[in-house]
Amino acid sequence: PSSPMEFPAPEREAARGKKALVTGAAGFIGSHVVRHCLDLGMAVVALDDLSGGFRANVPDDAVFIQGDIKDAILLEDLFSKHRIDFV
Repeated sequence: PSSPMEFPAPEREAARGKKALVTGAAGFIGSHVVRHCLDLGMAVVALDDLSGGFRANVPDDAVFIQGDIKDAILLEDLFSKHRIDFV
């Protein structure tokens, strides 16, 4: 694991207490987006169907949900249960 990046105070303040849903979170780019959001101080829900990524790529600090972005019932449940601020 890499050390957290340093962010300007206004960015950290804007992110504090927010929750992000990152789709494709187990892929190369998605896992880096998850890490970036966590480093900013956000809570992260990481969604991936593992069709092209690996669970091991998702930082442990994120809540991992294995599922498909096309599953409307899953998305409805995620948004109501986790109170997502950003996607």
